[in-house]
Amino acid sequence: MTKSFRHTILLLAAITFVAVSCKDNAIPSDTLGTDGIQQSRVVYDTVYNLRAATGDTIDIETAIQVATDLGPGKTSTKDYYIIGAVKGHDTRTNYQFDPKYGNFYVYLGNKIGNRSFYCYRIFGYNGAKFTDLRQMSHGDIVVVCGKIQNYYGTAQLSQGGKLITSDNPLAAGIPEE
Repeated sequence: MTKSFRHTILLLAAITFVAVSCKDNAIPSDTLGTDGIQQSRVVYDTVYNLRAATGDTIDIETAIQVATDLGPGKTSTKDYYIIGAVKGHDTRTNYQFDPKYGNFYVYLGNKIGNRSFYCYRIFGYNGAKFTDLRQMSHGDIVVVCGKIQNYYGTAQLSQGGKLITSDNPLAAGIPEE
């Protein structure tokens, strides 16, 4: 046998082993409903495990529907785990990021459609303060937790929500430069 033939056989054996051993552990393509968030993101394993444990991780469309069903000025009595992609920070003057307070005003969305879910004064892991805007950036896939609120027509996570997981490595803190 030539060396390249042996390498090809070993490669095929390894691919077969991985395909067979991962078959039952694969994350179903519909894990996140029709959110359209790309597979292969780091957050998928965490979200899949979170959903299996809690049974109530919801997407942006479902969160908006919960807020709509609540009615204007109402807040849910229970916390929800919500997955979405960060669309951006609120850039209005009164909502600029200030490390002194350590919370963000961000919009979450899904990869399809233009609907947004607002996170009002969200904090980091375990309620820790954010120190830099890069900790929650445009395009990050995140899971947040908190009470859903219908703020007179705006679907939002009420004040005091927190980040549960993110595919942004800076989310846990900014490394020293």
